[in-house]
Amino acid sequence: MTIGYGAACLAGQDENGTLGLIVTLPVSRRRVAAQKFAAMSLLAVPVTIVTALCVVAGRGFDLTVSSRGLIGVSLGVLLLGIDFGALTMLIGAVSGSRGTALGVSSALAAASYLISSLAPVVNWLHPARFASVFYYAVGDGQLQHGLSPTSAAVLLVVALVLFLSCAEAFERLDVH
Repeated sequence: MTIGYGAACLAGQDENGTLGLIVTLPVSRRRVAAQKFAAMSLLAVPVTIVTALCVVAGRGFDLTVSSRGLIGVSLGVLLLGIDFGALTMLIGAVSGSRGTALGVSSALAAASYLISSLAPVVNWLHPARFASVFYYAVGDGQLQHGLSPTSAAVLLVVALVLFLSCAEAFERLDVH
């Protein structure tokens, strides 16, 4: 969901001509980008909560997950989604193309997932697991132990860096 929103909120609106109206308002582009980032982050929260509630309902079907693990994984996946949404916003702000933003960020998300999934079983890929944000969200025992402060910090820093880069790129975007 965050990848789709990230592609639509800047590049998508630029392509359909509505972003031009927004940037003519007496509001800085950084503020527009910040509000779109905040909206994307808030939209991801209900999806995370509903997913966690489905896992809780799964306890009736002998699915046992500790509360700490569930909260940790849920928070990790929320931050992971925000990271990929911010990446998509950045690519959209750089390229001005919704399709490019969707394609590139989806490909990077898939590559990150593959690295995280294969690293535990492929020896030569094992060191690359730290390059995948999936590792920090769900690949380091979060379901058993919860989300570590270090992993949460990495995911938050990635989101912050991507957002700040997006805001900078949006300042330079030639809006149509």
